[in-house]
Amino acid sequence: MVLTSFVVTTSPHSHSHADHDDEERMQQFRYERLASFLESHFGEADIYLPNPDNKDTKEFSEEERDDPAIIVKVDELVARVNLVDLVWATILSP
Repeated sequence: MVLTSFVVTTSPHSHSHADHDDEERMQQFRYERLASFLESHFGEADIYLPNPDNKDTKEFSEEERDDPAIIVKVDELVARVNLVDLVWATILSP
């Protein structure tokens, strides 16, 4: 048997939330960790971040969207891993 209790209050909450800059720094840290992991297993990995001025991606199609990505180079191949939906595409290197 589980007993649960809670208190209902009309007072606003007083704990602080992480600000937007902290969230961006944590996201950048996660990207760097993922890139390091991929680099250690496959080869060179670079983080691609789109121009921050083009944040509104709702008007673009899937192919035109400019999402953050990690570019992984393995031998003669280059793979682009989209960091929003984790879809990857392999591109032949010139």
